[in-house]
Amino acid sequence: RALGPVRELDVAASMVDALELTDDDGQRLRNCWQARLDRERRAPARALRKALTPARRNRLGRCLDAFATVRGLSDDPGWRTALASRLERRARDLRACLDHTGALYLVDPLHEVRIAGKKLRYALELVDETRLGRVTTLLATLKKSQEVLGRLHDIDVLARRLQDLLDVAPSDPLDEVAARVGAALDQESRWLHARYLRRRSALASLTDSTLDILVPRVLTPPRRPFPVAAHAR
Repeated sequence: RALGPVRELDVAASMVDALELTDDDGQRLRNCWQARLDRERRAPARALRKALTPARRNRLGRCLDAFATVRGLSDDPGWRTALASRLERRARDLRACLDHTGALYLVDPLHEVRIAGKKLRYALELVDETRLGRVTTLLATLKKSQEVLGRLHDIDVLARRLQDLLDVAPSDPLDEVAARVGAALDQESRWLHARYLRRRSALASLTDSTLDILVPRVLTPPRRPFPVAAHAR
């Protein structure tokens, strides 16, 4: 949570730096924009340093080490039920977000699709690490869609911050440059949304595969091999 606001501003700053603003007015817009982003970054950066003190990082490390030790010694199979429940819940959440958004270009619902997909991806990665199912294709589908929706979200953040900048410091020459930048951002957004729509049916099929195939497979206990001595007899 502490990293999120800083990350968002850092991404915005890098995107502003990458914009093709070569004339004098474009450079003025870039400089004003970067200065405003730098000012906005100070408060969340202070909050981040406070959240990630050495003591807190060390405590987190100790907690993770203790968890790894307990997990390694435990033979409780209940984690399979917990993982299956999480898979089911997150697959249904993603499907609900897909159905709610439909084919409309709505920024907030599309962001909810991205978040739901990210949460499902984390659960699928656990399935992959525990070798309970083959999820390579599912993970690839989610990652590609997340890349598109992530870029779409970053562009929306940048466009909103551009409007905030103009509201604070309006200027006719800067308004003209900002209008061109805004039009370019909008065009890329529409293109990204079209890419998302082409992947939307694959995301829906992914939720079906998770619910119909993967969840039952995770719940099925592994077959125990015959003991070597008994087999020899």
